[in-house]
Amino acid sequence: QITDGKLLVEPYEYYDRDVKIIVTGEELEKIIKGEKTPQESIGDGILMLEGDTEAALRLFSLVKKATKKTVAKKETAKKPVKKAVAKKTTKAEKEIVEMTKKPSNKVAKDIVK
Repeated sequence: QITDGKLLVEPYEYYDRDVKIIVTGEELEKIIKGEKTPQESIGDGILMLEGDTEAALRLFSLVKKATKKTVAKKETAKKPVKKAVAKKTTKAEKEIVEMTKKPSNKVAKDIVK
């Protein structure tokens, strides 16, 4: 079960399963992060599958995609703050430039000097 971006695994005998995955949490994390492939983990004897291997590979693929989307959403959420700050700075700079263009303005004369 996946809840709030976290995979919850509880001990239970699921008789209607497509595949049974036996793996350590550390190895599963490496697979999800893309540090290892499921095939490498199987070759190392750390990941064992009983049942439909293709179903397990689809599951790993879906979890990997969901992880990437979560990271992308977090990065996207940070960008508007930077843009808003940049617009305020740009507007202030424009006002200073406009003030310096008007030599009749005493403040502008002082800034130009």
